[in-house]
Amino acid sequence: MKEYLFILVSITLVMIMGCSLSTWGVEYRVSGSGKRFDVSINNETGETSKFDDISSGWTYNFSTDDPNHFLYISAQNQDSSGSVITEIYVYGDQKKVSTSNGAYAIANCSMSVSE
Repeated sequence: MKEYLFILVSITLVMIMGCSLSTWGVEYRVSGSGKRFDVSINNETGETSKFDDISSGWTYNFSTDDPNHFLYISAQNQDSSGSVITEIYVYGDQKKVSTSNGAYAIANCSMSVSE
């Protein structure tokens, strides 16, 4: 009986831990001193999404269960001066950041979700 209980508890723990570790929460962020940005991302379905004329402080969130999901964000400053910053967060931890300065400057980040 003790062996059966041990196996049952072990399987339950593996299932619980496996579920919590197999989904990655992703957040893309764009900020900077520029007033307007055009943004391209690799979204939750692996396709490209584009957003025009967004402002500093923009975020995009999704979850994936694919450890090889490719993450990509690119933002272009649409002003004649200023900075643009792109960031990728996984589980709330900053994993990548890129900064670029000047007119129509571009900042981009990329990685695999499980890096």
